[in-house]
Amino acid sequence: MSAPAVPTRLAHRPTVGGLVVPWVSLESDRGHHLGQVSEGRRVAALRGRLCQICGEALYLDRYVLLGRASDEARGYVVEPGMHPECAAYSVKACPMLTGAMDHYRKHPVDMSGRSCPDPDCGCSFLPSPDSTVRAGRPADTFFKVLAATTTDYRLALTQDGIALAWPQQPLRVRTVATGALRAALDLITQKEN
Repeated sequence: MSAPAVPTRLAHRPTVGGLVVPWVSLESDRGHHLGQVSEGRRVAALRGRLCQICGEALYLDRYVLLGRASDEARGYVVEPGMHPECAAYSVKACPMLTGAMDHYRKHPVDMSGRSCPDPDCGCSFLPSPDSTVRAGRPADTFFKVLAATTTDYRLALTQDGIALAWPQQPLRVRTVATGALRAALDLITQKEN
């Protein structure tokens, strides 16, 4: 599968293997680590209402979050919101969201012996709050949730730290076919052809 075209909004971001490196991605002296989240940037994005993909301020009227049924049930997601176009790119590019990965990583990337290139960052190279719970499990189905920034952007203090509260009145919810759902849809498509 080839990498999708990079939208204009993301043209300033670095790439790895043709994929845009999200602003919240962990960076070390060995480069960018796709799929690994910088805790400092995650928190900064949540508090500053920044897009986790481009790092710029979210629109004043709307934002998108990508979450699972389990996130909705507990009332929050640990990942920051996104611009609609950044979320659309993510759905086309992220291996977990495209169905290219049908399971979560079994083990976090070993960051021992690596250092942050920004001495003022204060990052600790810890796994994201919920990554150990999902380690090795089949990929979940995600939901792309469009919400109003003015009325539904709320932070929550949770057992996982600061998080984005699930919108009380989403403007739109779409299923992103991943994991087992994606495999089933691909199988149906193959049988039809």
